[in-house]
Amino acid sequence: MCSSCKTLNLSIDSLTILKTTSPRKVVKKRVIGIIHALSLNNSFKLEYLSLQRGRGIDRLVSVFPELEHSSQVRVMNILEDSGLVADLEKRQEESPQSEFSNFLQSSLHERKVVAEPQFQLYFNKLTQLHKQNKDLKPTPEFLQWLAQEANVRVEGHKDTRDISPENQNFDRQMLQARHEVFGNPNAMRKAYLDEL
Repeated sequence: MCSSCKTLNLSIDSLTILKTTSPRKVVKKRVIGIIHALSLNNSFKLEYLSLQRGRGIDRLVSVFPELEHSSQVRVMNILEDSGLVADLEKRQEESPQSEFSNFLQSSLHERKVVAEPQFQLYFNKLTQLHKQNKDLKPTPEFLQWLAQEANVRVEGHKDTRDISPENQNFDRQMLQARHEVFGNPNAMRKAYLDEL
């Protein structure tokens, strides 16, 4: 294992600590700064900052909504340097939350995340972000994908006996978020009637 990768393990573990404790903003910013510096190393990037392996990216996704503005900007710089979002010139007019929302939406509707735990994490954090900031708008591509995905999940699980209660609960939450967070809240009544 490369020396920067060993350092990365400490940094990735630091993100977990950030989520479970209440460190000062400056500490959060410094931890993210260390990860940003490490993201410039190709070995580190391949090992920790790819959607397929997910370890580092998933932890950044999990803490992003709770970060303050300057730390969110740093996370977006990490995603940019990792090639996961457009470069800085193309995204200067957007807020970090809007950029991050677009990253999560495209990761979902372009099926870049397929493992169920990672899929649920990305969708839940996207929902949390949109609940926190009502100015964020979903893209038409995401809305189209979400309508299909929510229906397939709810309908596909009706007759399946081996689906865990947790996954069934997530499927219902996804349908609910489709209407209440990303669409028309009044349409949720019809979705409940259709499900009955």
